[in-house]
Amino acid sequence: MRRNFSIGGLREYLTQEITPDFSIVSPGKAPLLQTFKENSEFFNVTAATDAALSSDEVARGRSSLLRKLLPGSQRACVLTFVATALGSSVFALPFAISHVGIMLGALVLAFAALMSALSLSVLMLASRYTEAQTFAALLTCATGSSNVGLLMDMVTLCYGVPVILALLILEGDFLPAVLDWVPLSAMHPTPSREICIIATAVCAWPTVMPSNVSALRYVAAFSPFAILLIAGVIVGEAPHFCSITAALDLTGEQHSIRIWHFTPREFLQAISIFVFSVMCHANAVPVAHMLDRPSAARIVKVAWQAMLIVLGLYLIIGTAGYLSFRGTVQGDLLRNYPVSNVWIQVCRALLIVVCFVGIPMNATTGVKAGRNLLTAVATGGKQREAPESPLQHAVLATVLLAVSTVGAIRFQNVATVLGLLGGSLATLQMFWLPAVVYRQVLWPTQPKVFRMVVLCCLIFMGSLGFASLFTSIL
Repeated sequence: MRRNFSIGGLREYLTQEITPDFSIVSPGKAPLLQTFKENSEFFNVTAATDAALSSDEVARGRSSLLRKLLPGSQRACVLTFVATALGSSVFALPFAISHVGIMLGALVLAFAALMSALSLSVLMLASRYTEAQTFAALLTCATGSSNVGLLMDMVTLCYGVPVILALLILEGDFLPAVLDWVPLSAMHPTPSREICIIATAVCAWPTVMPSNVSALRYVAAFSPFAILLIAGVIVGEAPHFCSITAALDLTGEQHSIRIWHFTPREFLQAISIFVFSVMCHANAVPVAHMLDRPSAARIVKVAWQAMLIVLGLYLIIGTAGYLSFRGTVQGDLLRNYPVSNVWIQVCRALLIVVCFVGIPMNATTGVKAGRNLLTAVATGGKQREAPESPLQHAVLATVLLAVSTVGAIRFQNVATVLGLLGGSLATLQMFWLPAVVYRQVLWPTQPKVFRMVVLCCLIFMGSLGFASLFTSIL
């Protein structure tokens, strides 16, 4: 299976049909070298078996799309990544495209998706071959420091606050529009955006108190399907609103169609939203261990197929949303639609439920990370896993929800929050940390011609993401 790398074998290497060449690795240069080598050679032996299996099924007339969806199958892993990526960022994509134009926006979004697939492949390959069970364990293997788990807890905690904040902003957008639509609104004035956010936080408070929210996972699993339904409505309504927008002003700046528009500030603002929209790296390690027969070929296919599906959906949604309202499109696309549109109101009602369930789901993860940080500080680093404490969980969850509520009242544009997230914590998890893993774990086994290109791409995207963060702050 092992072959020396050459230009003629570039296609084979890029498709990961061969195993890494360990002859260039000196003992001790790569962490867990023996484990890495044994797992790489063992899993990649199945590549030929997989190809033979696929050929046999095709010969029998059984399409891979019609086979049963098993938990560890390649399709199940692809769908897991797609479901993780689909979220509130869908409604900010038209706003990002309005900054750079349709063609430049499509190119930037495609590049972000391809770089996301690259970093996913790095994380999945490294975690499977080193047998690291978590992102923190993988970083520990790469850096040689056990304190790196604290970094991941800090990132998780900091990531949870703006995500909940964004969900509350969306609730503040959707609730007044839905309440204004119901017949009872004629008898009572529609509550303000701030009142709706506070009311949502009060209703969500009992749900964030328990440390176990597994019962809500069944409702949370409905989220991707709701997003896809809403996307279908947006695309279906696009011709109607395109004609209305075109009739308003055929020559005005706001209503003209941007094909290619580049200014450094707007470009960086758009790329941070695009980066956040393809973020699904929190599941990279779990999916890598869920995948059956995890040869390099299967791992790379899962990452790239997932990103190509997400890219296709995003291009359709983002373009349709932008063409519907052009330069007047808002950070939350649904705010552009009138209250009288029945289908859009149904979409808003669905999103009220989806966003509400997302609050305790994200709060639980953030609070757990915060408790681990407090435990590590209190014990001087001797203990890193927080023991069960319902009272401590309830107090931290309340503080987390209160901080997010104040922030949601302060910020009105969800695209601003998503841009800040994309330029900071999403960039850190998608590009900078995978760059560290690639350099310290996979680097010695990669061909010299190829490895520098991969590392430069990760660093380039990480630099763009951080630059967009500074632009958003300024």
